[in-house]
Amino acid sequence: MKKHLRALFASCLVLLAAGTALSAENENFRARISSESARDYTLEDVSAEIEFGREIAAHVLGTFPLLKDEKITSYVEKVGTGVAMNGPRTELVYHFAVLDTEVINAFAAPGGYVFVTKGILDLMEDEAQLAALLAHEISHVTSRHIVKEMNVRGTDDNMITGLSQIIGASTRSARALFKELVDSSISILFDRGYKIEDEFEADRGSITLLAASGYDAGALSRLLKAVYAKSGKDQQKSVGATHPPQGERLAKIEEFKNASGLAGYTGKVGAERFAQNAK
Repeated sequence: MKKHLRALFASCLVLLAAGTALSAENENFRARISSESARDYTLEDVSAEIEFGREIAAHVLGTFPLLKDEKITSYVEKVGTGVAMNGPRTELVYHFAVLDTEVINAFAAPGGYVFVTKGILDLMEDEAQLAALLAHEISHVTSRHIVKEMNVRGTDDNMITGLSQIIGASTRSARALFKELVDSSISILFDRGYKIEDEFEADRGSITLLAASGYDAGALSRLLKAVYAKSGKDQQKSVGATHPPQGERLAKIEEFKNASGLAGYTGKVGAERFAQNAK
């Protein structure tokens, strides 16, 4: 599975063609992202995070098959890569994939592994909504939510937090500990969800990334309304089962947009391009 995963993601990264200059307003949002990103980790921590995330990503792929549609997959990669380029963690190479399932959700593993389901793609109406979802998942990665909750670092005197030591260890106890960390992370993605403040932080990151990438800042709210409407009909197949309540979440988004001067921000929507590439 690991070998397959490495081969898959080695071919996944497709860079957007350069040529569209960001407006001064977009540049301001990019500067804001950069200034708000305080690095409290080392390059060794990053290496351990990527290795840890690769293991989690392998479990995701063991749960859901990849969508065998090159056009849709390539399109999601391009949109995701374009958004990630405006994010703060330039030391990461992001990988994007589409899962062939009707489950309405998306997942992000540490180190830059991002998955969206065909089910949630089918709910979308435009590229801005896709960018909003990917930006939300990217924000979970940039904020290192799972890594922080598992309390892991590259090296540490404490074997519980020294992830590099755990990964490289051959003892049964070390392997069991590593499996426990991975299983707990999978539980966050599939069952219990992130901490509610982590979700709100990822929403804020999504909106800022949308603006920095030139997309409609209202796209996240539009997508969430569609997702929660669907979740009311089929809770077991929806993101609503592991995320904050709709009313509180949408209210927090509007509060952030107002506080950030984004309430009236309009950007590209890309409905026609989305219909051509994702339907």
